[in-house]
Amino acid sequence: MSQSGFSIAMLGGRGVGKTSMLTAMCHDFDRSTDDASLQLIAEPQTQMMLDQRICQLMRVAESNDTLIDPGKFGDGTKSPNEYRFELIHLSSDTQFDITFHDYPGGYLTEIPHHDYLRSVLSPASVILVAIDTPALMQLNSGDHEAINMPSNLKNILATVLAKAALLRRLVMFVPMRGEKWLLANQDGLLLEAFRMRFEAALRVLSYYSDSVDVLFCPVQTLGSVQFHSYHEKRALFEKVLQQTYRPLDCEQILRHSIRHLLLRCELLIRKSADQAQEKINSMAWWKRFGLEAANLMGVQSKDFRERNAARSTSIEMMQTLFSYSQLCKVDRPFHWIQQVSEKPIVRKSSAGQVVSA
Repeated sequence: MSQSGFSIAMLGGRGVGKTSMLTAMCHDFDRSTDDASLQLIAEPQTQMMLDQRICQLMRVAESNDTLIDPGKFGDGTKSPNEYRFELIHLSSDTQFDITFHDYPGGYLTEIPHHDYLRSVLSPASVILVAIDTPALMQLNSGDHEAINMPSNLKNILATVLAKAALLRRLVMFVPMRGEKWLLANQDGLLLEAFRMRFEAALRVLSYYSDSVDVLFCPVQTLGSVQFHSYHEKRALFEKVLQQTYRPLDCEQILRHSIRHLLLRCELLIRKSADQAQEKINSMAWWKRFGLEAANLMGVQSKDFRERNAARSTSIEMMQTLFSYSQLCKVDRPFHWIQQVSEKPIVRKSSAGQVVSA
């Protein structure tokens, strides 16, 4: 796979479920799309890591223990990983790369690793913030801070956005393992707790309301078990359904990421068209007349025909992706915290000049 493509970075503390979120998303993809021509293909190393993780999640979901300790079924992430995929559209024979960046949650509190975090987050079009829901809903402020690290998250987001403010981004806050509250239709309580405990991070993001979309996106990571209680600061779960591993809404992470990709493509195309029009307008009148006459008569060079053919297949894939992204959930339990308006992004640079994205 190439090094170019769509970059998605994950944020979150140790053990909150960043890798589980990615695994559940991939598991849900095939089950959630009816279009067989759209394929999400993992590269071999990525597939091997996901296979290991999904086996762990299935053992948790299928456990017959009265109280289930997920920590017994596998260790957390030990080193930075890149999960690489190709999203392939078979009908048009087109594709693009998607890379998810994962890392040990402890990096958030380790200063020597902050340069690495910034290098991953700065170019990322989408940032997924994994949140441990039982900690959010059940623990006191100090214990919650130790697990979900809202202060550390706020600081790293503030640093990254200040240095790359004009990049159109989507920040998704993804509460994990929230079956207890979602099955009881208590998503309103979940949202209220999130707003209270992540208030500082949301305040930072609100400053960039002209370039950053923020979505609250709670998911059911396992589906068949839910939080029961804490014992010696370890979250214990219980079986609530007889079904096996069956995550719910995890594919929405990819749907919203693709929707964001399409929005970014639209902005780039619009900007490119505006620049091309400016260049044409600066030409002598007879050159502009010649271009217009050639277009009317259908005069095309060989290269131009090839570009049109490539454009046609790309449009076919984009139409498929648009249909896929149309199934994004935007109602409960999902909630838009902020959405970028369609007006151009304009700010003053440090030198006082007006710049736009």
